[in-house]
Amino acid sequence: NYMSVLIIAEAGVNHNGSLAMAKQLADVAKAAGADIVKFQTAKPELVISRFAEKAEYQKAETGEAESQLEMCKRIHLPYLEKIAATKKPVILSTGMSMISEIEDALTILEDGGAGPITLLHCNTEYPTPIEDANLLAMQDLREQFGLPVGYSDHTAGIEADIAAAALGAVVIEKHFTLDKALPGPDHKASLSPEELTAMVAAVRKTELALG
Repeated sequence: NYMSVLIIAEAGVNHNGSLAMAKQLADVAKAAGADIVKFQTAKPELVISRFAEKAEYQKAETGEAESQLEMCKRIHLPYLEKIAATKKPVILSTGMSMISEIEDALTILEDGGAGPITLLHCNTEYPTPIEDANLLAMQDLREQFGLPVGYSDHTAGIEADIAAAALGAVVIEKHFTLDKALPGPDHKASLSPEELTAMVAAVRKTELALG
């Protein structure tokens, strides 16, 4: 069914740097019935500033002369331009973003000729307390931007994902791991293989129930 929710099993950095574990995670995602397995990669020296603690002082020194958009363009928005230039579909997560920042990102993507864009509502607290999931924000994003909207979830259980599906999420992204007890930053806030399987089944049942 082409209308079905796209379920992204987010392995993230839960491979702990091991290729064998990464392959195992992909197998688990497939067995659970997920559509896509996602890994995160970044060059730490390019995304983590050595001058991070200077931010407040820099702000005080440079004032507000530079707009958010100019700053984003200067720092990392050529990345969005590159993505737009591929003309491929884009899934844009909005964690920690203000509406104005989402607008800026969409302007860059659309001006660059990006393919169809889907917005993901996201709270980037790991794990997100269920009362902070703010799922109704999906409706606000849909109304504000007129784009398909999904949900990138960092709550501990699967209830928020079921609710998101019921609210019309077209994409659901969820962290999973081979074992929650493994060392590393995200394992605790991730689903076990059994829980991921249960989540996929529950989301598929929710779709059926919607009719």
